[in-house]
Amino acid sequence: MTDPTRAATGAEDRAEEARLSGWPLARARAGWIVSALVILALDILATPAALRLARTVCAAAVCGPNQLTPTQAHELGAVGLSLDSYARYVVSFGWLGTLVFVVIAAVIFWRRSDDRMALFAAFTLLVFGAGAANGTMAALPSVNPAWRPPVNLVNIAGQMAFYIYFSLFPSGHFVPRWIRWPALLWALLWLATLLPYAPLNTVLTGPFPFIVFIGILVFGQVYRYRRASTPRQRQQTKWVVFGVAVGLGGFIILLAVGNIGLRPHVRDSVQGQLFADTVLSMLLWFVPIFIAVAILRSRLWDIDVLIRRTLIYGALTAALAAVYFGSVIGAQRVAQALTGRTDLPPVVVVASTLLIAALFTPLRRGIQAGIDRRFYRRKYDAARTLAAFGATLRTETDLPALRAHLMAAVEETMRPARVSLWLRPWDVPRGGRP
Repeated sequence: MTDPTRAATGAEDRAEEARLSGWPLARARAGWIVSALVILALDILATPAALRLARTVCAAAVCGPNQLTPTQAHELGAVGLSLDSYARYVVSFGWLGTLVFVVIAAVIFWRRSDDRMALFAAFTLLVFGAGAANGTMAALPSVNPAWRPPVNLVNIAGQMAFYIYFSLFPSGHFVPRWIRWPALLWALLWLATLLPYAPLNTVLTGPFPFIVFIGILVFGQVYRYRRASTPRQRQQTKWVVFGVAVGLGGFIILLAVGNIGLRPHVRDSVQGQLFADTVLSMLLWFVPIFIAVAILRSRLWDIDVLIRRTLIYGALTAALAAVYFGSVIGAQRVAQALTGRTDLPPVVVVASTLLIAALFTPLRRGIQAGIDRRFYRRKYDAARTLAAFGATLRTETDLPALRAHLMAAVEETMRPARVSLWLRPWDVPRGGRP
């Protein structure tokens, strides 16, 4: 059996080994600053080209970043928007996303640059957020094809760094050890995209390799969490996973609403696509925000409370929405079958609203109990034990039996190594002798 004290000491020793000092720290800081200056310079240089591309209607088979087809440009004019206002919006919003990543990376760099993993996180957010995800530098090759190699290198560096970072997170080691080989293969595949062979690039950047490698990454994080992570590392993992889950869950909800709730001409319009791109970009911001919290503040804030409330109220919102729309649609179908009218009487909407109000509290309690039983079993059992002990306390009069109930409740809820109870005899005065 592993000694907990020795394991904690080993974790502290590894944390000390992950610290940088002296010339290595100075070189690492200088490298990050130079990378930030180069990437931001490329984005600044590309801004006029990005504006020009977004203002230009694309008539070719392959369009540049944020370019509209003639049909989309006509739709844009039909709603009273000009190409100039469209170009300013998409470029400004791209810069906003870049600044979110860069500012968060700079805060991590300023606060924890002596920590290897924190410094790597700052570098990853920099090259991914200011290059691959949001940066305007993708428009530079339209000015001069000579800009294509550096722009591609920044994009590839962002993709490689993001995957390698999550292969190492949070301890800075590959766990399990074989996870280093998928990370290496991922890096080699992205480097292979530099080869001027379009079919190969299409296969390498397609959905199948992405799904396989992300699946390997998820398996590695689950294995690490269950087998190798310390309590603090588990808290960090929860923060990052929660941020990714919020972004991914928002993306799935947006996709479902767009494909099911909206008509095709609304979903495929310029306004619909612009709204979807805006929301998806904002959802992506949750990833750097929660990475920063995991690195800087995970010891202060308990993520379990946030996860629990998100699960409860997210499920409650979905259930109430399903009940509301189900009742409205069902009433509409019944009214149409009986009367042949398609309009919905106002009384049905009022009744559905009152039904939602009546179901809110009991539905919330049921969902909360179900989530506690499924995901927070220990807290759920502890609450039930305390409730049962409170009921016993109001009716039990036998002192030995009450003592047994008290010790059982303490042992069940707190799980100490030993439980002892001392009672002062009634015939002994306070501070005196019998």
